[in-house]
Amino acid sequence: MRAWAGESEGKGSAPHRLRAPIAFSLLFVGCAVGEGAPPPTGIPFIQGRAHRSPWEGESVGSLRGIVIAVDARRRSPGFWIQSATDDGDSATAQGLRVNTAQPTDLVLGDEVEVRGRIEEIGSRGELSTTALVAASWSRLTSGRPLPAPVILGETGRRIPQGHIDDDGLRAFEPDDDAADFFESLEGMRVEIHDALVVGATSPFGEVVVVADRGAETAPRSWRGGVLAASGDTNPERIVLDFSLLRQRSQAKVGDVYAGAVVGVLDYDFGLYRVLLTSDPPEPQKSRVRRDRSSLRGDARHLSIASYNVLNLGADDEERVFRGLARSLVEDLGTPDVVALQEIQDASGERDDGVVAGAPTLAKLTAAIQRLGGPAYEYLQIDPGDKQDGGAPGGNIRVALLVDPTRVEVIRRGRPGDEVDVLGAAEPRLSASPGRIGPSDPAFRHSRKPLAVELRFNGSTLFVANCHLESKRGDDPLFGSVQPPERRSEARRRLQAESVARTVREILRVDPNARVIVLGDLNEHEFRSPLLPLTEAGLENLVLRVPLPERYTYNFRGSSQVLDHIWVSPALVADAEVDIVHVNADFPSRGRLSDHDPILARLSMPPP
Repeated sequence: MRAWAGESEGKGSAPHRLRAPIAFSLLFVGCAVGEGAPPPTGIPFIQGRAHRSPWEGESVGSLRGIVIAVDARRRSPGFWIQSATDDGDSATAQGLRVNTAQPTDLVLGDEVEVRGRIEEIGSRGELSTTALVAASWSRLTSGRPLPAPVILGETGRRIPQGHIDDDGLRAFEPDDDAADFFESLEGMRVEIHDALVVGATSPFGEVVVVADRGAETAPRSWRGGVLAASGDTNPERIVLDFSLLRQRSQAKVGDVYAGAVVGVLDYDFGLYRVLLTSDPPEPQKSRVRRDRSSLRGDARHLSIASYNVLNLGADDEERVFRGLARSLVEDLGTPDVVALQEIQDASGERDDGVVAGAPTLAKLTAAIQRLGGPAYEYLQIDPGDKQDGGAPGGNIRVALLVDPTRVEVIRRGRPGDEVDVLGAAEPRLSASPGRIGPSDPAFRHSRKPLAVELRFNGSTLFVANCHLESKRGDDPLFGSVQPPERRSEARRRLQAESVARTVREILRVDPNARVIVLGDLNEHEFRSPLLPLTEAGLENLVLRVPLPERYTYNFRGSSQVLDHIWVSPALVADAEVDIVHVNADFPSRGRLSDHDPILARLSMPPP
């Protein structure tokens, strides 16, 4: 999903912003500076043993260093300098960002003298970067040898494992807290050996790696990725940023940059990153290929899938529809029912008042039919303009595709009505298709679940397709609030409770009712917001997937579950499930979505 559609750990990136000096106030341990104290002349003294410089706001009249990186981008001109000699204290960074008004003609190896004001720059909620701003400089010599890079990993400085910070940033402990560890290297040259790709090339050209082919990283996916786990934020993940180079690298999870990659350690967009200063080796390609599931429906089994299709709008290129159609036909084997998330309106992200989603679904179903798939019937309910979140103007919603040769849609009530459960002996929905909780404050400006009553093999099936609240607005993992606040969890829990109430009512009328809740729930399988679905009597089939294959999304190198299929007790027996890895491990360029689809085969013999 794009940045609008949902977040994990503050999910989503953005283009590089202007690195202007924006001062803001955070609480960090630092040295007190006496009034009128002269500013230091060495970089380690400016950086200090803290996240913020003890000399913040002071002017520096003369500071020397070797140029180790140059940022020639017009929106953020500047360069980095590093001390020619190390002060011997691993807790104080030897490098510093220097912001200038215009691009410079400096090159790596120039020794310079700089002047300017010491500031902490960044955005609210993030850690700050110490920089010299409003700077002027003079070149002293050229061709100086660059300081030796610090090796990150088992042959150099080991990144602390397991957690980012455990003391609310009150103590500066680089050997124990990953946030402090990276701060102690801010602005310095670093080197990573045999970098294993755990996050494929993003839309912004970033690649996430772990050092030493992941020797000290666990748990791992079978393709080599790093799995999200309860209590472990995997802070050893390192972002490789190619923005200072002309080269961009297309890499997938499991590829390896054999040898060394070198750059300067920086912080931006809520995490530390290595800005590469020289072209890395070509990645050694892994043998990983896109999956194809063998699960198929038959006379006694229903196949049902969930697929987030990444803000699909009718104005998308034909190749996008053709690719998704091929994925549904070939990778998933044309499931009997497909729950889609992130269907946009007919005009895509143009904010023109259009809300109709039928043209988008008509193009998709036509593309499926051209590839030999069934003539799917599509079900969707247009939201009010700008009422369901997502990209402004896109009006995303959930939808269902149903193979009418296999499954019958029971139509009742007015489409779009709020769903109530009717019946004393046999449950039925008051509206099919209908919406769960459209008047519930939990779903204000958020996608409303689509509920529908279906019939397969003479038996009734209740399906709820959900796209719960995104993680946007949560604190970044490497942020100024430790531990990070997950503000969005409360709303997801309320939304899950709303869905669970409908499920409980169906099962109260008939404990043997066949109920499926599925979709992009924007939550990990081990976190609490989804507990209401378990408490309502449903089983999460994702938990049947072996751990090394249990992920549907990759956020900044963290392979994680966001998509789920929950079923009632009547569907648990002989249920099979498959996460079909066709997107999450692959570069953004050319993939169909950023989510992997999830497919289940459920036993539903004739009554």
